[in-house]
Amino acid sequence: MKKIMTISGSDSSAGAGIQADLKSVSSRGDFISTVIVAVVAENTMGLKSLALIDKELVRDQIEAIYEDMGFDAIKLGMLPSVDIIMTVADTLKKMDVKNVVFDPCMVNKSEDAFAEDDSIEVLVSEIFPMVDLICPNILEAKTITGMDIKTVDDMKEAAKKIHEMGVKNVLLKGGSHIEGAVDIFYDGKEFDTFYIRRIDSKNIWGSGDVLAAIIASNLAHGLEMKEAIADAKEYVTSAIEKAPGIGKGFGVLNFNHEIKTRY
Repeated sequence: MKKIMTISGSDSSAGAGIQADLKSVSSRGDFISTVIVAVVAENTMGLKSLALIDKELVRDQIEAIYEDMGFDAIKLGMLPSVDIIMTVADTLKKMDVKNVVFDPCMVNKSEDAFAEDDSIEVLVSEIFPMVDLICPNILEAKTITGMDIKTVDDMKEAAKKIHEMGVKNVLLKGGSHIEGAVDIFYDGKEFDTFYIRRIDSKNIWGSGDVLAAIIASNLAHGLEMKEAIADAKEYVTSAIEKAPGIGKGFGVLNFNHEIKTRY
């Protein structure tokens, strides 16, 4: 059993954010601890409101976990303010940090913004250098790079730009914005393309959170980066295929698709 720490927001729908991380990593048999940076009132149709957690409490959560149980990997999600970004970065810099996977979570599926407008520069300077893999979607990559991304070639150029900002590896997710269910991976030397069967489904709420959490778990178990990504993509795709149809908007995933149902 590996120990994963997730730093993100609490989602009231329990289909994304901290709750999605808990469910997906637990379904794989690993232990997951949580650092909540915001409480988000949202459902599968969109955001109602959110409240940020005091930065001192964010710091204390991270330190409490590190001092007691430690962690083998970190999944970073929503970092909604400059104060929280700086607090997370300053706290983690004092620790033995490895296998850091960052899902930027700047916007949700309904395109509601979660991050302050002035946070990008601070993310790049303070968070990016400790990140082993960043996995933005097209909208997030646009926000980070300022590019208009419409083709696979655009994705490659954006991935290269993001890599040059200091992260070790980039997985740029095409999603529904790019034809062919294609993701682009870049490690600073070469590009790889991940294809997987496209599912015609609206049940994709929290899929980015889950992908990043499972990748972090896989890295903790010693999988190589590309193997960790491929396995996580298969997990998410199966979770979409077997989704229970809960939610009037972008429905939730099936987090139990790898567990035999008892009832």
